[in-house]
Amino acid sequence: MRFFGFGKTFGLMKDRIVMVVTASQLMRVMGRSMVWVFAPIYFHRFYDTSFFTIGILFFLGTIISFPFSIYGGNLIDRAGRRFVGLLLPPISAALFLVFSLSAFLKFPNIYAFIAFLAIFPLADLEGIVDQVIITDVVKESERLDAFSLNRIGANVGFAIGPAVAGILAEFNYGWAFIVPFFVSVFVFMIYAKYIRETRPAGTGTRSTSRGFSFPKNDRKFFIIVILLSMIWFIAGQWGTTLTLFLSSGYMISDQTIGFLYAFNGIVVIFFQIPVNNLLRKWHDFKRLALGSFIYSFAFFFYSLTSYIPLLFANTFFLTIGENVLSPSTQTVIAKAAPEDKRGEYFGSFYAISGLIVPMAPLLGTYGLGFLIHAGIIFWGLIGLSGIIIGSISYLTLRSLYGNQ
Repeated sequence: MRFFGFGKTFGLMKDRIVMVVTASQLMRVMGRSMVWVFAPIYFHRFYDTSFFTIGILFFLGTIISFPFSIYGGNLIDRAGRRFVGLLLPPISAALFLVFSLSAFLKFPNIYAFIAFLAIFPLADLEGIVDQVIITDVVKESERLDAFSLNRIGANVGFAIGPAVAGILAEFNYGWAFIVPFFVSVFVFMIYAKYIRETRPAGTGTRSTSRGFSFPKNDRKFFIIVILLSMIWFIAGQWGTTLTLFLSSGYMISDQTIGFLYAFNGIVVIFFQIPVNNLLRKWHDFKRLALGSFIYSFAFFFYSLTSYIPLLFANTFFLTIGENVLSPSTQTVIAKAAPEDKRGEYFGSFYAISGLIVPMAPLLGTYGLGFLIHAGIIFWGLIGLSGIIIGSISYLTLRSLYGNQ
């Protein structure tokens, strides 16, 4: 039981704010995963949208997020975490309602596309608020566990969302897309009731006097962010590109795809803490490289078989890589951010990565259009790229950190 190390992480459940943020993350991811996983299939089948156009939509959504991440991060420092946390859910609810109605009432595709694109910056800002709040209220030595607990909550939601959506989509995609509307209403209610302002005393005045700012002179931060973004560029093929490959390449049903993504969430729930405990003494750069390598090998294996049990086994392997990579990304940014600029630094990370990671579904879906029936070549190139990027990141970050 010592290996599993649950005691230390779940001890943070006594912190009400951490638990409210975790519960909110659980609900939001449950709702959003229904959209992220099935929107590509919905666009392709309902509107006859091409793979490449779907990739462009995901690309535009994350590009649109760029200014919102920068200014939103500054706004979190200036106006406070609670203010922004309460501002976003009503807007999200309205957008999810429009997206759902596009399926129920058969709106022209432009309405569905606009609502879908507008969801992206709001989702990023909600994530920034959550991560800044956790950074505020948790000691540095406990942040890996706090971010992991938050991520476990998110993946409980991810385990539920696609599985439920896969069933609902058999009737009408609108039923799957209406769920995040109710989720946004619920999140607003619990934030209003339980979340206090967590901004460190005195930081608001200084942030206001600076106006909107960007850490342009922090060279080490920029190198870290670029490397993280390159790693997540490869990992970003898990989602839109893989969904379309499984659906159109292997002709796997919506329900099975939903259960496959749900299984990903279940693996996070039960193995995130053991992975943390196993690699706790590893430095950040080692964990980031390892996560990148695991993703690369897992992507290649998807090209070797359409046998469902083996797809689930490979998803388990890929999710272990995700468990290694994801919380390490957050702890690196939290460590780099000055106390009075946490919103700015997390927002800047989202903004910069938002210029690189969106290329993943764009290039992935473009290549998939040509290589949908040559999976070994397609996923082999992605896997090789991941190994190269992971190696570069390891060597570069090791030189920056030394033996720290």
